[in-house]
Amino acid sequence: GRPDPKPGNFAPQYATTRDYIGIVDKVTGRKLDWFFNVYLYQAALPKLDVQRRGDTLDLRWQVPHDLPFPMPVEVRVDDVVHTVP
Repeated sequence: GRPDPKPGNFAPQYATTRDYIGIVDKVTGRKLDWFFNVYLYQAALPKLDVQRRGDTLDLRWQVPHDLPFPMPVEVRVDDVVHTVP
């Protein structure tokens, strides 16, 4: 870009999805392909399946094509927040 962008003195630049993913990886310092493979490249979104068995709560991601999806989930139990990987 230019330090003085004004109408007419710059040409638009178009980015691809891969460009966007590269920017996100650079800004976060992490490879988030697992996230984009599910959210950008699949028609169905992941669903968090929650089942209670007595005093136990079972949380599992249902992901199209069983793709890896290690999205952590925060759960509050007795006013204490736990992060479930």
